[in-house]
Amino acid sequence: MDARKLEGARHPQWEPGLTFQMADPAYADLTFPGDPGQDGNLERGTLSNPFTTVYKASFEVPTNGTVFIRSGVYHEGNITLWRPMTLRARLGLVEIRR
Repeated sequence: MDARKLEGARHPQWEPGLTFQMADPAYADLTFPGDPGQDGNLERGTLSNPFTTVYKASFEVPTNGTVFIRSGVYHEGNITLWRPMTLRARLGLVEIRR
């Protein structure tokens, strides 16, 4: 499936007219405590509530968007970027490992 078709796509179980706002830019910071309760209150991809992985952030930016990654070593496994985007390091070097 073409990644451009995914951007702004609607899930079949969502209410008609409900759209998803993608973050641009999105932020990733492995030092952020995350969202342990998985209740959606944290990890919004903003500078003050970043995602804890590059993988999560990569899903939240639109085509040709930017992910700012705080310095550190990210153990992400095998990840695939499904649309063109820019990954930029913040505050030092970033290493992404399996």
